[in-house]
Amino acid sequence: MELQQLVRDGVRLRLVYEGEPQRWAVVLPGAMYTPDGALFWFARKALVARGLGVVEVWWDSAGVEAGRGGLAEAGERGSAAIVLAKSIGTAVLAELQVAIPAVWLTPLLGRDTVLSALQDPGPPALVVVGTNDFAAPADRVALVRGAELLELEGADHSLEVEDPFVSLELLRRTTEAIDAFAVQWLPR
Repeated sequence: MELQQLVRDGVRLRLVYEGEPQRWAVVLPGAMYTPDGALFWFARKALVARGLGVVEVWWDSAGVEAGRGGLAEAGERGSAAIVLAKSIGTAVLAELQVAIPAVWLTPLLGRDTVLSALQDPGPPALVVVGTNDFAAPADRVALVRGAELLELEGADHSLEVEDPFVSLELLRRTTEAIDAFAVQWLPR
């Protein structure tokens, strides 16, 4: 696996790939959940195994311009094929209004822009929430329309529970859902 780090318009990016991929995933992380967190780590491994490269945005403060920079980098290297966003990254994703499949990990459903993005007909979406996530109250989750929804019983905003072995199972389920979503929606 190849790693390359660069700075684009003041935004730190890390590229992870094998060979010369033409399709790229873009990772928009959370404020306190970086691209090397377990959710992104295993998703990245699955996507690279499927021939995608991954552009990880490493921000000091999340912003639309940082997300736009990650998407631009993917576009210059081939095409941005899928976005994976978590927490504050979902707010950036909602603002960017990208027209490609997206995985919304622990979206900030209390923000109207995020909820609206998941109610309007748009590109394919996978939404992953924990039933104990402060950012995804059940009444707001019920308003999500047109997206595949994976609700993880008892999981918090990190998609974890107290028992580490149950947390590992939730991580496996989430990674499998991301992989299946990518297989279903990525151009062949």
